[in-house]
Order: sequence, then structure tokens, then C-alpha cells
Amino acid sequence: MEKVLVLLFGLSFISFAQAETYNQPPPLHLKPLATFSVDLNAPVWELGMTSDGGKRRIIPITGGTFQGKQLKGRILNNGADWQIVDSKGLAIIDTRYLLETEDGALIYLQTKGYRHGSAEVLQQLAKGQ
Repeated sequence: MEKVLVLLFGLSFISFAQAETYNQPPPLHLKPLATFSVDLNAPVWELGMTSDGGKRRIIPITGGTFQGKQLKGRILNNGADWQIVDSKGLAIIDTRYLLETEDGALIYLQTKGYRHGSAEVLQQLAKGQ
């Protein structure tokens, strides 16, 4: 009876180890799609406080270009970077803009993220440096 229990335990351990291997997602292999150069040549709209979240600002995206191995074109003059900036300078970013590829295809692009830094760096950004 002891040999049977040890064998069953050993088989269940092997099955568990195999299940761990099968349930792991494959590792990510990210490659850059393109390099973007975005034009922000318009006044920033400062809209004021939004409840407790911070100050709302809108930065128009007025154009630009993108280029990669398989994708290149221009950024159209119709997007914006919508931000909420808190009292510590943390910016919650939501950008939306339209790309036009060399062959005329249109691509909607939305990015979300955070921007933060030291007080010195944030002052330089505010000055456009």
C-alpha cells in the first residue's frame, strides 16, 4: 500500500509540474513599430480644476511624422493630448490622434500614460525645454 501511495503522489507531482509549464504565457518579444515626431505648435488650453483630480489641460497635436521599417507617414492636424495634472506635477495623459500612412491609409492612435519627474525637470518642461 505504501508503494502505491508514493507512486500516486509522484504522478500527481509530475502532473502539477507539467500544468505549471503549460499555463505560462510565452515571453513577450516587443519590437519598435516606428519613431514618432509630434508637433505641438499651438497654444495649450488650461481649463482649470477638475474636482479633486487636478487641473485639466489640452495640448493640440498639430502634425508630425512617423517612420519605421514597415510603417511610415504623417500625423494629421486633428488630435490632442488631454491631461490632468495634480498638485505634485503628475500628469495623467490621454492622447488621441490620426495617422496617415504613405499609401493613404488612416490609423486612429490613442495612448495613455503618466508623466512625472523632479520639480526641476517639470519646470523645464513647462518652459518648453
